[in-house]
Amino acid sequence: MMWMMLWSVAFAGQPRYDLLASPDGWKDVAVRHSDQGDVAVYTKTIDGLPCLMGVTSVSVPADKLLAVAFDIPSSKRWSSAGLAISETLAHLPDGGIDYFQYIDIPGWTMVYDRYWIMEGHTTSLGDARRFRWNRIDAATRYPAAVARAQAIESGAVEPPVSWGEWLFTPKNGLTEISYRNCVDVGGRLPMSIQTWVATRTMPDTVADLIREAKKH
Repeated sequence: MMWMMLWSVAFAGQPRYDLLASPDGWKDVAVRHSDQGDVAVYTKTIDGLPCLMGVTSVSVPADKLLAVAFDIPSSKRWSSAGLAISETLAHLPDGGIDYFQYIDIPGWTMVYDRYWIMEGHTTSLGDARRFRWNRIDAATRYPAAVARAQAIESGAVEPPVSWGEWLFTPKNGLTEISYRNCVDVGGRLPMSIQTWVATRTMPDTVADLIREAKKH
């Protein structure tokens, strides 16, 4: 029955950003150390899916952090995630973007590569800045991008559920970064393994973005 629920989250309704943004229900996982500072990691179940949040504070303006997060093509250069493709597919009339990312997973892991085709939007909330994204119907809107992914690796998997947000909030002379993400990476990886891996890679994603923003 779990796969039926995940299918409904991905296709039948909108991502529950209200629950993702709510402070209620988040549970401490750990504090991970990075060269850009400590990142506190939390987890919360939304519609049956374990979601994650990484939080830290830095002396970088919110606008600079948002600019890096929204510059999808640049992430291929600065992200440590192993992005083979990171491209903007379209600029939308409302200021949003559609984008395509492909992660090359080493063959020794015996796990197929993953790719995302997403819609992203930025919002100003007073002095705070937010970037939200969610999965779109790639097969219909961008079949050529799907074909490119499958040409790299025929078994490449598009996660059935993927949505989240960056939130950059000025506080006490610093900028608090909250990175929240709800993903079912698909394939044969059990959800418990997915969550375990994500709690260790999320701080790397946060540190990568901070490191790049400090260069601007």
